[in-house]
Amino acid sequence: MKRLIFGLLLIFLVLGGCGNNSYAAPNDINAVDKRGSNSGSLPISFWLSSNLESINISTVAGEVLGAYWFVTDLNLLDDPTDFWQTSQETLNRGGGDCEDLSFLLASLLLSRGIDSVVAIGTFDGDGHMWVEVDGKIYETTKFILPFSIEEGNKFGYIPKIKVLVR
Repeated sequence: MKRLIFGLLLIFLVLGGCGNNSYAAPNDINAVDKRGSNSGSLPISFWLSSNLESINISTVAGEVLGAYWFVTDLNLLDDPTDFWQTSQETLNRGGGDCEDLSFLLASLLLSRGIDSVVAIGTFDGDGHMWVEVDGKIYETTKFILPFSIEEGNKFGYIPKIKVLVR
């Protein structure tokens, strides 16, 4: 397992990390994510009570969308060292970069018994990571409606490695 994680880290670093310089500083407690809001500072209880009412979480698709909505509501933080946080560290910091948020989403889905794929590759030529579920890409650095993998390839999402999380 350590070799797998080391290998994935090495490949991701070779690809250039997340490659997006529009992040908030990691130590900025008032960080504003690139979606332009400070929504990541809202407590989980607010998110659960406010947003889940509009999602039918009794379906697998609803659970996936609910978890995705939660993860994309966290702050997108700059990580110049590209240190991969655990899901707990991402929650404690209130955010992370593309791989931290992707790992958190995959962990949340795994906790609900939902298989996902963490894709490591490039987006617009920069190293990037995202999550795929049932043939759809879930971009963890911003909330956009999930789109098909075929559409993602047209948009510039080029996977190099895919890891099944189950």
